[in-house]
Amino acid sequence: MSSGASSAPGFRAASGRRGTEGRSPVMYCQNPMAYEPVKLCNCNPPRKAPRWISWSGLNLGRRHYACVDALNGRGCGYVELHDPPLLEFWSELLGDLRDELWRLRAVQHVARQVVEEARYAGTHARL
Repeated sequence: MSSGASSAPGFRAASGRRGTEGRSPVMYCQNPMAYEPVKLCNCNPPRKAPRWISWSGLNLGRRHYACVDALNGRGCGYVELHDPPLLEFWSELLGDLRDELWRLRAVQHVARQVVEEARYAGTHARL
C-alpha cells in the first residue's frame, strides 16, 4: 500500500464525504474506471477501484481511488489519493464554485415548484 492509501472503515469517514457536499456538482468527463495502471482495493478478491474527484472540503478537487462498494457504505474502506494537495487558492475557488452551483440548483428547484403550483392552481381555477 502506498503512502496515500488507507484502509479506514468506510469511504465516507476516510474521505471526509458528507451528504451533498461530497457529491459531484458536475458530470464526470471521464469514466471513473477508465484509467491505468489499475489500482486494486483490499477486498477479497481485490477489484479495480474507481477513480473519483473529491468534492468534500478535506480533499477538494483531488482525484482519489476508493473501493467500489464504498459509496453504499460497504467494502474494505480502501482510499488512495492520486493528486497532491491543491494550493489553498485553487481549493477555495473550487469550493466557492461548488457552493454557488448548489445554491443555484436549490433556487432552480424552488422556481420549478412555484411554476408547478401555479399551473396546478391555474388548471383547478378553471374547473
